[in-house]
Amino acid sequence: MTKKKFIPYFLDLFSLSIPIIFGNIGQIFIGTTEIYVAGKHSGLTLAAIGTSQGLTAPFLMIGMGLLFGLSTLIAHKKGEGHNPPVYFRSSLFYGLVTSLAVIPFLWLLILFIPKIGFDPSLVGPVTDYSILFSFSLLPTFLYQSVREYLQATEKVLFANIVSFVASFINLGLGFLFVFGYGPLSEMGIAGLGWSLNIVRWLTFITVLFTCFPLLKNSSSINMPFLKETFKLSFPLSITVFLEVCAFCLVTVLTGIMGVIEAAAHNVVLTLASMTFMVPMGISHATCVKVSSSLGMKDFDKAIFYSWVGIFMATGIMVFSAFCFFFIKWPLFSLFSIDKTIFNMASSIFTVAAFFQLADGLQVALNGVLRAFKMTKECMKVTLVSHWIIGIPIGCFLGFHLNWGPFGLWVGLAASLFMVSIFLLIIFLRKVKSLSHT
Repeated sequence: MTKKKFIPYFLDLFSLSIPIIFGNIGQIFIGTTEIYVAGKHSGLTLAAIGTSQGLTAPFLMIGMGLLFGLSTLIAHKKGEGHNPPVYFRSSLFYGLVTSLAVIPFLWLLILFIPKIGFDPSLVGPVTDYSILFSFSLLPTFLYQSVREYLQATEKVLFANIVSFVASFINLGLGFLFVFGYGPLSEMGIAGLGWSLNIVRWLTFITVLFTCFPLLKNSSSINMPFLKETFKLSFPLSITVFLEVCAFCLVTVLTGIMGVIEAAAHNVVLTLASMTFMVPMGISHATCVKVSSSLGMKDFDKAIFYSWVGIFMATGIMVFSAFCFFFIKWPLFSLFSIDKTIFNMASSIFTVAAFFQLADGLQVALNGVLRAFKMTKECMKVTLVSHWIIGIPIGCFLGFHLNWGPFGLWVGLAASLFMVSIFLLIIFLRKVKSLSHT
């Protein structure tokens, strides 16, 4: 690709990616602010919110995965010449159906919380928060369905700014409800659940308010479109679930190793999750651009956008890797100044630095292949790489060879590099087949 071609594609993707990145950061800050407020309240509240997030996160991500296909299909149909507003009502309905499908399974899990074997002091607060969290999934998925539609039409600024601002509102409400001020009594961990619901509903209603004209212009529920969306998105949701569960398992295993090991792991994972939001935003933007190009049957343009997105996502993670490798203490000290924990975290930072490169490449390739509607291939690659290769390697190194958390992270890094390699091979084969059409 020549420089003359690269620059306009880069600038186009960059302008679309930035608001999405801020929206992603806002979403992850919701969980981060809850951890922060809980830590200020008490050790029990902190332990309970961490446990609750571990239980509820897979349900959130499964629902998100089911919705990610909306922007892909709408962008594709836009490229084909369809009028996007006709799909708005169907997108909103799909978000509602996703909520009604996911929430009952979380309720079922909540019934078993007393039987899981948690410390008795955790059962009550974990149950309270998990119940309130389950109700927040409805506005969360409705908002995401609107965000996916707007993403497909490349109107991404307002919805993502709202998401970013919402994380700070959640921080303020969290302190207000958890500690109690004025006439409000102290709610403890339940206060985090109430603030989450209020913020999620405010976010959805605010974004929906700007989309009321679309409801008037939208057609009735399009069942073929919904079936196509589900067919594309179901493997996506499984892919996200498999990856989230892999990281959750490593979190549990480090907890078994000890408090120091768990603390070191959690700090590095929190930072890695934040840096991941950048290539993830680029991936979503790339998916939209490639989908639209494929809808127009402009395969050269689709391939150009694919490569630019891959270079952008991987390139930004080179900078992230540099930071993880060379400025470990300044990053770690944002969360703790405990030297014992830092000594343990230092080796994990080194693995995470290399892991960043693979993470950026694999999330970019996932976005590209989603645009090509190759979500089943991504699901199979994730299953093999994480659960047949990475997790067994990590457990062997971490426990059998006594490498501790460092060994578990080597397993995670190995799985992400395998995902990247497999997906790159699939992508190159797809490019080769398109060049012959």
